[in-house]
Amino acid sequence: RLTVGMATYDDYDGVFFTVQSLVLNHPEIAASLEILVVDNHPEGPAASALQSLAEAVPGARYLAFTEIRSTAVRDVIFREARAPTVLCIDSHVLLPPGALLRLVEYFEARPDCLDLIQGPLLYDDHRSLSTHFDPVWSAGMYGVWATDTRGLDTEAPPFEIPMQGLGLFACHARAWPGLNPRFRGFGGEEGYLHEKFRQRGGHVLCLPFLRWLHRFQRPGGVPFGNTWEDRIRNYLIGHQELGLATDDLEAHFRSFVGDQVYQHAEAETRAEMANPWWAFDGIYAIGLDDADDVDFSRDGIQRRFSATCKETGLTKLLRYHEPATDVVAPPELRTALNHRRLVERALNLGFDTVLLIDARIAQLTWLQEVLQQATSALQAGHNAVLIHDPTLEPTSSIPFQQSETAVPRTETTVPHLGPPWAIAYSQRGSRQICENLPHEPEALAARLQQHGGSLQHYLESLQAIVSIP
Repeated sequence: RLTVGMATYDDYDGVFFTVQSLVLNHPEIAASLEILVVDNHPEGPAASALQSLAEAVPGARYLAFTEIRSTAVRDVIFREARAPTVLCIDSHVLLPPGALLRLVEYFEARPDCLDLIQGPLLYDDHRSLSTHFDPVWSAGMYGVWATDTRGLDTEAPPFEIPMQGLGLFACHARAWPGLNPRFRGFGGEEGYLHEKFRQRGGHVLCLPFLRWLHRFQRPGGVPFGNTWEDRIRNYLIGHQELGLATDDLEAHFRSFVGDQVYQHAEAETRAEMANPWWAFDGIYAIGLDDADDVDFSRDGIQRRFSATCKETGLTKLLRYHEPATDVVAPPELRTALNHRRLVERALNLGFDTVLLIDARIAQLTWLQEVLQQATSALQAGHNAVLIHDPTLEPTSSIPFQQSETAVPRTETTVPHLGPPWAIAYSQRGSRQICENLPHEPEALAARLQQHGGSLQHYLESLQAIVSIP
């Protein structure tokens, strides 16, 4: 009936006490509760203990997420949730007994609700509370804690608020509007998410009974990066997406962090927004052929693309996704399986457009120059765009063999242009790939054999695909 999700970064203690509190203090809902722990640093020291905790607690599930480092990974909670209603909390938040059941009953009585639901923050003394944020700039952040007296009574009806801190918030999963996939680092979602719900016809409400206790003190320090550059960047991106003026944002940060820091952050962000890479919600480095010699780890991709990423402005937009290694298969079939899985992942994350780059290519400047053509083709209604390396001779890749007799390519295929540098998909194209290519290895092998035996031949045979030589 309810997914309670939390994103964490090396905070085992916080997750442990939050998860155990959910089970101990809410037994009336525990049997129909999914607890989702999204680990944003699964290579860190807390990962093994977090996995063991999720395996031990009924209804709990552990999910590693490494594509980006950001508080915006909370978006993944709503994409991965298995329940119709989702409550997102910080990994160090406690709720009073009975609150979860009342929240579930609230949403189940309103199946068409488009609202963002929040509650009063309860302070350590268990008497003081804040029901919302006043929408003003202060100390490098949009929003200042404030109290509406209507929230003092736990039995009071819901009331509308301008915004609230995002240590706890809930909505129907289908009403989730998504966080901008270009956000990085910490901050920028407060106010942005609230306005996004309003622009989609919803309201932002405070439920007085939905109180939450938040651990603010971190005597051991904060393990993740928190920079003014990332925060300013996220605010600027959010304002652009929502069509909001940035005058107040600029005035505040100029006075708070200084003209030089703000100007540098703004200039970097504006340059990103003007870059052809910006047209894609997700950009991944992958293998488009036999790629056993490529290190797909975060460090490996960063080393491979370090110079050209900085040169072309791709640094903060490239996402990292290691290929699955759970299938023993010929290299090209394994490549096709990983390709399909990554396209499905982009679809599940709600990306309108996704760009997959051959990780063996170290130079990205030429690719950057033709991205406008690819974007225009997607906007014109094409499902996908194949971008080929003009320096390579046309050649046919060696197909894997499903049987002794290879199935000839169909007459609908176009001439094989050689290994592509990149493939761009619209959301419609991503859906077409997921619908037409089976996810089981044997079934996928049979499907590809009908199109010459390789993923590339299959892609070139599709209608509504453009090739840029």
